[in-house]
Amino acid sequence: MRRTRAGIGLILGVMLAAVNAAAATAQDEPKRVAFFAASSQNGFNQAVWEGVKTAADGLGIESEVFDGEFNAEVQLAQVEDAVASGRFDGFVILANDTVGIGSAAGATLHINGFIIHSQLDEAMLQQISLLTDGAYYSAENEQDLRTIYDNLDPQLVMKPEKMEVTSIFAGAGILVLLIGGAFSLLWFSRLP
Repeated sequence: MRRTRAGIGLILGVMLAAVNAAAATAQDEPKRVAFFAASSQNGFNQAVWEGVKTAADGLGIESEVFDGEFNAEVQLAQVEDAVASGRFDGFVILANDTVGIGSAAGATLHINGFIIHSQLDEAMLQQISLLTDGAYYSAENEQDLRTIYDNLDPQLVMKPEKMEVTSIFAGAGILVLLIGGAFSLLWFSRLP
């Protein structure tokens, strides 16, 4: 499952990097991609980030990661700040819950003399939300997006994991052995 998720991130990163590379003008300043992770402390998000970084580096595109701290409000603020800064040419947003912004009909964009048709692929976003145990929401404008983010319920989820305890028992055994040796040295003035 982890490889599948990392593969999805790599595919998203390659697709975004390819769009940015196609839209790049000759020898302008380097293109930049912002990656908004749900959390940078999560193994899945780290694997996706590595995929995005590898794809971007391969195409000469600079990339930067933003830690959403598993908080939708933090992530939304980061996206808004990045858009307002104008420093980035593309975005990869990996939220726990996918949000489709746009319409299935799409829109044609004119960027730096290039014509790019952007179309929302709801089926793919729904599949991503299923793979990541999230939910899919559709937003066609800024108000819809704000409503979705306002209604998200961030949760702390704790999952029990099995832990190898052999090293703990080995360490305790060594400690008992050392304590026994110390008492033997004190009592008999010699080691056993």
